[in-house]
Parts: sequence; C-alpha cells; structure tokens
Amino acid sequence: MSLAFTTGTAGAGTTTTDETTMDNSSTLLGAEPSTDDNSTSTGKGGEPENVADEAVKTDKADDNASEGNDDEVIEIPEKFKDKDGNVDLKKLAKAYKELEPVVTQKANLEREKETLQKQADEAKEFRLQQDELAKSYGFKNIDELKTYQQEVKNTTKMAEFEANAYAEHLERCDDPVGVRQLLIAYAQNPTKELLAEIEDIFPADVNKKVGEVLAVQKAEFQQQNANLAYQEEATKAEAFLQEVTTTHKELFQNKAIVNLFGEAFLKFGTNLDMNKFKGYVDDLKQSFIAEYVSEQGQKNENNEALKTLEGLSPNTKTVVSTPKNVDLNKIDDKKLSEYVSNLI
Repeated sequence: MSLAFTTGTAGAGTTTTDETTMDNSSTLLGAEPSTDDNSTSTGKGGEPENVADEAVKTDKADDNASEGNDDEVIEIPEKFKDKDGNVDLKKLAKAYKELEPVVTQKANLEREKETLQKQADEAKEFRLQQDELAKSYGFKNIDELKTYQQEVKNTTKMAEFEANAYAEHLERCDDPVGVRQLLIAYAQNPTKELLAEIEDIFPADVNKKVGEVLAVQKAEFQQQNANLAYQEEATKAEAFLQEVTTTHKELFQNKAIVNLFGEAFLKFGTNLDMNKFKGYVDDLKQSFIAEYVSEQGQKNENNEALKTLEGLSPNTKTVVSTPKNVDLNKIDDKKLSEYVSNLI
C-alpha cells in the first residue's frame, strides 16, 4: 500500500517583489515655460540675443562645414591607376569586392564580442545579486544556499520513499490510521525523533527490510545526483570556455598559452579569473621580449668582438723569400761593391 499525500519542501524561504507602476502623468508645480518666439536672452556683454537667429546661424555654419567636407580631395593610390594616370575602376571594384567580406566579418565579430561581453556583465551582476540574497538568509554565497536547498530536497525525497516503504507494512501495527498520519508527518518534515518513533512501532524484521530497500535506493539516488551535478558542471564549463575563447581570442592563437590556460583551467575550473590570467600572460610576454632583446644585444657584442679578433689574427701564411743564385762572374765591380755594402 502506498501513501497518497503532498509533501512540502523545507528551505531557506523565498521572497517576492511587487512591482509598482508610477504615475507618469504627474507634473511639477510652477510657472509655465515661456512659448514666446520673440523671447530673448542676455548674451556676452549684456547684448540681447535672439535664440532663433542663432539657431539659423548654427545650421548655416554646419551646412558650410558639410560642403567643405564634400570638396575634400582624396588621393588615389598609384596601384589603382592605369598607365596614363587615370583611375582604373575595375581595379577599385575588385579591391572593394575582396575587402568587403573581411570588413563585414570583422564587424560581425565585433558585434558578437560586444554581445558576449554584455551577457557576461549581466551574468556577473545577476551573480552578485544572488550572493546578496543568500547572505540575507545567513549563507556565504548562492552556491552554499543552493547546496543546502539540494540537501533538503534529497532528504525529503528519501523520507518520502522511506515512509512509503513502512506504509507497505501498516497491517503489522495496532493503530494503522495513527501510524499512517505519523508517516505523512515524517515525509513532510523528516526528523530523527519521528523516525525513532516509527522504528519503535514496527517490528524488527520490518525495520530490517525497510533499511535494506532504503540502502539500495540511496545508492541509486546518489548516482543520479552525481550524474546531474556532472551535467551541470559540464554545461557551465562549456559556456565559460565559449565566452573566454571569444572574448580573449588573441590569447588562444598561441599554442604555449593554450597549454598554460589548460593547466590553469584544470586547477580552477570556471572560477578561473581571466583578467588575472591575461595579466600574467602579458607580464610573461614582456619578460620574454626583454630577455630576447638582451640576448640579441649580447650576441651582437660577441660578433663584434670576434670580428675584432679576426682582424688581429694573421689570415695569410708568411711568405719566405728564396734568394736567387747570382753568378758573380757576370756582375761588374760597382754592383758587387753595392751588394757587399748591403750585406755589411
């Protein structure tokens, strides 16, 4: 036999806000604004100025400025001119045709980025509102409130199942009607005191059977909750990744940064602060750039030093002159005296 009753879920409570529509027909009391077209105001130096005349002058000045912009000379690049210096409309049309999809795609990406950023800001604001609501009920944040509500919901469901399991053995009780009401009360507001009272009413073998059935149901229920929690986290993670890869698209063009983000995401999950992460990445970039510039400067200095050393080192072999064999009989006395003098 199964119990037929409606259970209430214990929770932290809910709040409702009555929206009040304000009467927009109310007006401020005071003097009616002047509608005289000839009304004047005092200008610089105390001279009266006609507002209408000034408006006309302003409009004419704007028209003249617009006309001046229309007469602005636009320089046509040489690549869009033919050999005679005239504008080649075909080249211009082709360039525009190739550029138009790129401009359109860029505009679409910008709009998509703005939309996602707006959604992210709204989600952040909504999260802050939820946290404030949770704090008003004594919880740290909305996550803690949701956890509590889920625990209450789970406890209530298990109490319903347990009460129905006991209801299958009401014929073993002396007062089935009274016990039935007790089971309904326990299902609606499960407490340890009510459960102890129920267990005292039923025989030991009934308590054992209900305990065994309840253990199996608890295991199944826990598995269902685990699957549900996994699906919720997966959906949350997918939305987070979609947002960050779109908002910070430039970061994910670099494989090393993608790997770094992956490690950070595994540790922090959707709680990863992308502003901090991007700041750290920018710091790393500047550090690597500075290190690279320093290494290049040192490399250039080393190259200059090597060039200097190469200039000081002998690049050619020493040339050893071999004396020629001179026939002394063929040298006159004057030349012979010069040779001898040089040797001495």
